[in-house]
Amino acid sequence: MKRLTICMLVLLMALGVASMALAEEKAMVVHFVVVPSDSPGVNYATEVPELQKMLTRLAGGYTAMGATHGGSAKDTGLTAEQNMSYMVAAKKNVAAEISTYVTEHFKEEPFILVWNAQRYSQDK
Repeated sequence: MKRLTICMLVLLMALGVASMALAEEKAMVVHFVVVPSDSPGVNYATEVPELQKMLTRLAGGYTAMGATHGGSAKDTGLTAEQNMSYMVAAKKNVAAEISTYVTEHFKEEPFILVWNAQRYSQDK
């Protein structure tokens, strides 16, 4: 009985470690990225495809949410803004790299929200 109990404990610990490893593989960092779509002097015909290539290299892919419209409070009141939004899931936080790229190529700092998530998979 004592050996059976020890074997069961070892088995349960092994299963626990295996499930933790699987959970770590599915752990993701999600980035909601809002990029200005009306910055003066930006060639959007070339910059947007290059942004999408960079997001793919950096995170393995992206979801383009399309044109988004919003507003922000400024000293002069509410300012309407035209944007493009993306969802990007990566194995680590890549917000700094995205922000640097967007600021350099689109002449404005992006709005980025970041949170931890788990990727759903039907694989057991």
